[in-house]
Amino acid sequence: MIANLEKVKHNLEQSNGNGTEARISAIDERISQLEEEKEAIGNATEPEELATAANSIRGTWNNAKHSVVAETGKTVSEKIEKFLNKSEDIAGRLESEINEVNETGTETAELEAKLADYNELMDQ
Repeated sequence: MIANLEKVKHNLEQSNGNGTEARISAIDERISQLEEEKEAIGNATEPEELATAANSIRGTWNNAKHSVVAETGKTVSEKIEKFLNKSEDIAGRLESEINEVNETGTETAELEAKLADYNELMDQ
């Protein structure tokens, strides 16, 4: 469980998205909780203590899984939005370049068609 959260944390660190620090902090908190639960299981001397610790770690893990899915989804969404914004910027620059080339009398119908196809795909 801890290794899984460490992997997610590493991926978030690589993403450099908005709110990444808060997401990493939340994962660090879950890792700390799991470490405490791990210690409680190791210190259990009675079957009841072990059962209580196991239930506690199960609850902590279930909460962590749901949080990680939500946080990962937010990060992916931010990355997609950033990509779409860059794509829109590129389309705008291409349109300007095509217009400049068109003003020189060069035929740009094929380029305009390709740009229109690109913009349609981006809209989809």
